[in-house]
Parts: sequence; structure tokens; C-alpha cells
Amino acid sequence: FLDPPYKENFIEKAIDKIEEKKLLEKEGIIVCETDELDKVMAINTLKIVKQKKYGDKYIVILQAM
Repeated sequence: FLDPPYKENFIEKAIDKIEEKKLLEKEGIIVCETDELDKVMAINTLKIVKQKKYGDKYIVILQAM
């Protein structure tokens, strides 16, 4: 589960580290909380399985391909 400070682009950095260290197995799942859906949609190596808006925040479930 990723819920980093929103203004720092930590979601992309965290996912890059997860991929670099090969911590996510095929079809593994990452759940992200973010304030901008674009931050998560820019990640090409994972597919969005589900996304939901709660107030001004988004919960996005990503899955490794």
C-alpha cells in the first residue's frame, strides 16, 4: 500500500524502486492513494485494475503484467 506525501512524486519513485529490486511478482498488486490520477497513469509497466475517487483523493489498484 502506497500513501506517500502527494507533492513529492513519491509514488513513481516508490514503484521504480519496487521494480528495480524485483519485489513484485507477476500479477502482484500495489494499492496507491494519490491526489492526481495522472501520477499513477504514467506508469507503463503496471496495468490499472481498478480506480475509485473518494472525495478529492483516488485509490488505484495496479497489477504487474
